[in-house]
Amino acid sequence: MECDDVLVPVGQEARITARLGFGLRRRIVAFRVDGEQIGEVKAGWRGCAAVTFTPGREKEYRVVATHLGADRRRAAVAEAIIFSRSSQKQTIILDIDRTLSESSAYGATFKRNKWISPFDDAVDVTRRLARKYDLIVITGRKTHLRHKTETWLAQKGFPRAPLFFSSFVRNPFNHERFKRELIGELKDAWENITIGIGDKDSDARAYLANGLRAIILREKGHCPQGAIAVRNWRSIGEMLLD
Repeated sequence: MECDDVLVPVGQEARITARLGFGLRRRIVAFRVDGEQIGEVKAGWRGCAAVTFTPGREKEYRVVATHLGADRRRAAVAEAIIFSRSSQKQTIILDIDRTLSESSAYGATFKRNKWISPFDDAVDVTRRLARKYDLIVITGRKTHLRHKTETWLAQKGFPRAPLFFSSFVRNPFNHERFKRELIGELKDAWENITIGIGDKDSDARAYLANGLRAIILREKGHCPQGAIAVRNWRSIGEMLLD
């Protein structure tokens, strides 16, 4: 089961979605926010169940979605965070692999976290960016890497941010389409998403398709028209920080 983080302005309705998969339609999912149950929902024909929650203040709310199997003995649990913010700041989309992390997606799967290093200056610059901008992380990694990814980001000292993964349910093999569609959905509620930072041409195209300023981290080579290539995080800091 999968459950994404949610970014929502204070006082606006947040939609929390749990995805069980096509083979688990019409199963009951229970949702809790900060330990309080807010609803039980039957998954639809696509194996998705959703509830709404309206945050009353700026904070991080812990979401736990629980699905009991057909025999009602083995529970499947997915966790997420509702990031409730004021929506006043500009917002930056960040990629992880070969952007925050020196590792590729392959390395992220098979290397232990202690052998995966952040890019030089990435931690310092993102921490300073977080004082001026809101940050959202969108990665092509699958949701089974959630715990490993969250642990790595915290251990290296990156600022906390909403974290969205690719999934086996939603565009599992087309990362560009996944990011393009997700950013479009996020912008419906969060109009101040203005910048995207990644490393691939597909990242640039997904950002540009949503009207974002696309910054691509690479030492050499051309970018899609309209994107900006930078060599390192120090250059990104000089570009985006006063």
